[in-house]
Amino acid sequence: MTSTSHAPVQAFIWAAAGAFLMVLADFFVKKLAVSGVGMGALFFFAFPSGAFVLVVLSKFRGGIRHHLFPKHPKLLLTRGLFLVMAGYLLFNSLLNNPFSQHIMITQLAPIFTLIFSVAFLKEVLIKQLYTIIILCIFGLWLIVDPSFSTVSPFLLLALGTAIVQGASHTFVAGNSHRITPIGFTFWGTGLLALVGGILWFLFDRKVPDFETLAWIQLTSLLACVGLAMIAHGLQQARPNVGQVGVMLYIQTPAAIILGWVFFSEVPSLASLAGGSLIVGSGVYLALLKSNKKNVMNKEI
Repeated sequence: MTSTSHAPVQAFIWAAAGAFLMVLADFFVKKLAVSGVGMGALFFFAFPSGAFVLVVLSKFRGGIRHHLFPKHPKLLLTRGLFLVMAGYLLFNSLLNNPFSQHIMITQLAPIFTLIFSVAFLKEVLIKQLYTIIILCIFGLWLIVDPSFSTVSPFLLLALGTAIVQGASHTFVAGNSHRITPIGFTFWGTGLLALVGGILWFLFDRKVPDFETLAWIQLTSLLACVGLAMIAHGLQQARPNVGQVGVMLYIQTPAAIILGWVFFSEVPSLASLAGGSLIVGSGVYLALLKSNKKNVMNKEI
């Protein structure tokens, strides 16, 4: 018996770093949305910088043809539709919900990734994951509001975002042998830009000023690189996609800090406890997986 070619810890690191960049991208989307930038304009004008970075990455990591040639257009279209749905739900959720609360609810995405991975990728659900899922759900309950006194119907947008993101992560991992993470991200964001361009042309047609365009480009860079890193981590994780997906919970403390500093969303003790519980569960899962591999290697 031989060990796997990629250590699980590497997959955890890729997913965690990508998740941190994604929460920063969400933060800038929130800033742009509340300043009056439309959804179509954001998606349309964000594409160039992100596409440039992905082309450069593809050139130095196997070649542009290897990553970006559309060998499986139906799969690329499906992933693109996932991103369009997630983008629509995410933008409107950030526009109408407190930033930290939005992020906390979308932290359900790893749980949905786990569920979809078991259902469609036939992954084995080890017994420790049941406990971790329960702890994460309890942590989310503490973060949102234990009394449910501030529940808003707009929170359904955040829940929908989590479901679509979980499905998208699983779809990417399930097709790792056909399309690379860079390819999935490039063509997916391209479709998102196309849809955004149509919306912008039909309902807006106002070109943002230079400063706003600069912030849009930064948002695009963070999102594209983050998406590619998460996809890479999830593809490395096979056949343990659901476990590595839990590392996306690193967004919890980041959201609490950003919401507190920039949006005056003072976190309660309950939300801090919930965030700590979720992050602790993710770290435990990473250590559990790493220890299991070390034991297996010693047996070999």
